[in-house]
Amino acid sequence: MKNIFNFRFLIILILFMIIFLRSFCTFFLFPIVSVYVLSLKDSTKFLIGLCLGIYSLFQSILQIPLGFISDIVGRKSIIILGLCLFSIGSFFCAFSDSIFSLLIGRSLQGSGAISSIIVTLLSDLVNKKHNFMVMFFVGVTFGISFISAMILSPVIFLNFGFNFIFWLIFIISLVTIILVAYLLPNTKKKDLYTFNSNFIKIVFYDTKIIIINFSVFLLHFLLTFNFLVLPIKLQILGLNLLYHWKLYFYLLIISSIIVIILIYFIDIKKYTKTIIISSIVSFFISELIFFNFNNLKIFIFGIQLFFFSFSILESLLPSLINQLSCKKYKGLTMGIFSTSQFIGSAFGGILGGLIINLLGLKFIFILTLLISFIWFFFIIIFYK
Repeated sequence: MKNIFNFRFLIILILFMIIFLRSFCTFFLFPIVSVYVLSLKDSTKFLIGLCLGIYSLFQSILQIPLGFISDIVGRKSIIILGLCLFSIGSFFCAFSDSIFSLLIGRSLQGSGAISSIIVTLLSDLVNKKHNFMVMFFVGVTFGISFISAMILSPVIFLNFGFNFIFWLIFIISLVTIILVAYLLPNTKKKDLYTFNSNFIKIVFYDTKIIIINFSVFLLHFLLTFNFLVLPIKLQILGLNLLYHWKLYFYLLIISSIIVIILIYFIDIKKYTKTIIISSIVSFFISELIFFNFNNLKIFIFGIQLFFFSFSILESLLPSLINQLSCKKYKGLTMGIFSTSQFIGSAFGGILGGLIINLLGLKFIFILTLLISFIWFFFIIIFYK
């Protein structure tokens, strides 16, 4: 029994490593994209936004079909396929010397859209009573990957160069493929898929699922949208890029400690709506600070509020969607959730790049204020 437990723990650890790798690849360009990518051949401000968003765009397109196929043919084969596409894209990015070759590589990386399948498999591997905790740690893993990306990306970029990041991701992804191929058990097809003619109603018409998917869309839209501007704004206010990683490190550690304390002392299930609303209000205040203040210390306080809001919602939303998922269609439901997440990042990058190119930096914060305001009233009215 002890050996079985250890083996299952190892598989779960590998799955969390894949989640970390995928989300790290989403976030690591944020601190350096507006500073470095503009120097690439043929680069424009719009193409910077596209470069940031295209990974998530391909993720969003393929999450649902791959999640649905995994319900039919089994998880393992689709996971390996996704990791292979991700590795090829990372290899291509490592040789990129122009914005267009980088865009192709990022597209290939994003085509390995297996995040929802990994999350679904995790929920399959643990007892139902532990599902909430596991899904919460999925959100925590996203948060840790965000912290790691914000801290490590500028450090690696400044010391080893831009392409080294992709070489590192490529090597890690190859190791992950080997581990999955040899250690992950095959799931029997008959245990996974049973057709129910009401599946569209079950998956697409649950009000709470719609609200959570909408919320994760806006969460990642705001994240990507803001990080097209924040590194530039920090430099304008006098903080050299060399010190950005230190700022992100301290702010994210503080956010994580606050979130852990809240989780320990507050009944999450009882106060879910209050926590979501409070986080959105915190987002709104941070955007107000970004829009109105040019004082570096006040601006940093705004980033602290933003990181806190992001950390708590990024931890909470995956656990909520897992609770509400129908077991028969969990792969599809999680695919829709992940699609909403990645569409948010894709739209944030592409639309943000377009707005900066046409209207300037300040319009980014005007739009984020408006979005936070709409999101707040949407939750107040519809989340019961």
